[in-house]
Amino acid sequence: MNLLSIRNLRTYFYTEKGILKAVNGVSFDISEGEIFGIVGESGSGKTVTCLSIMRLLPKPSGKIIDGKIYFKSIDLLKINEHKMKRIRGKEISMIFQEPMSSLNPVFSIGGQLSEVFRIHNKINKKEAKKRALEVLNLVGIPAAQQRYNEYPHQLSGGMQQRVMIAMAVSTSPSLLIADEPTANLDVTIQAQILELIKSLQKKMKMAVIIITHNLGIISGTSNRVGVMYAGKIQEMAYTSNLFKNPLHPYTRGLIDSIPGIDIQYSRLSAIRGTVPDLLHLPEGCKFHPRCNISDEKCRIEEPELEEKDNNHFVRCWRT
Repeated sequence: MNLLSIRNLRTYFYTEKGILKAVNGVSFDISEGEIFGIVGESGSGKTVTCLSIMRLLPKPSGKIIDGKIYFKSIDLLKINEHKMKRIRGKEISMIFQEPMSSLNPVFSIGGQLSEVFRIHNKINKKEAKKRALEVLNLVGIPAAQQRYNEYPHQLSGGMQQRVMIAMAVSTSPSLLIADEPTANLDVTIQAQILELIKSLQKKMKMAVIIITHNLGIISGTSNRVGVMYAGKIQEMAYTSNLFKNPLHPYTRGLIDSIPGIDIQYSRLSAIRGTVPDLLHLPEGCKFHPRCNISDEKCRIEEPELEEKDNNHFVRCWRT
């Protein structure tokens, strides 16, 4: 059963320079208890897709101009803000990038976490503190009682991220969105954070969307993955199938750019060029200026996302 279904989502930003098509026709489904990865370079539309789900777009420039977002059969784009607030944070939670910019520096960790319980569970301060300490222990923060009274700047980056995860899972959401949850953390802490998310997902039986630019993270966490580029999903498949048989040149480029154990003996591959300006997208396939196998048709006509194999979709003429 699908927990979340997105159909033809289009989210544009209206700027002084023109219309920026950040998300331009995205569709995918997420099942209950599934981990779905969204991967792509910066500017591909990953974060905006998930901010659209949460209806947290910057105003007045960001607008969802088309599409449907069904969560438990409710179209989130048709309900009013009051009903959306009941879902946001309780049924759907999000771990934002950069915990230091998400945590309020003038309030203690415990105060911020307790507030989540008081808003969504309507409980008193004493009970909220008890629940906050329980969830701090759940995410593996040592000396939870001491950390409860500390402020964000007193915690390391890894501890700050654990606090953000604690706040996100405190209401036992059905869907957790993790936006670059390991950004700016060293490799050891990254592994700990990813294992924590996986263990919480299994324990709480929630669905998870992981947003990242790192396919290495996707390979070890997600069940399925969607590869985004220029506001659209270019390839979508089960994670194991994607790595065994990448069909889109962009996906192959991302996989080839992952450093291997024998990197000292081989040249590191790279995708030539840069992500296109979303205000001035190329005609045809949006990846063709950087593609090594594009032809005339690629430069003129944009392909649709089509199923080439069992649940393996790709947007490419040269597959």
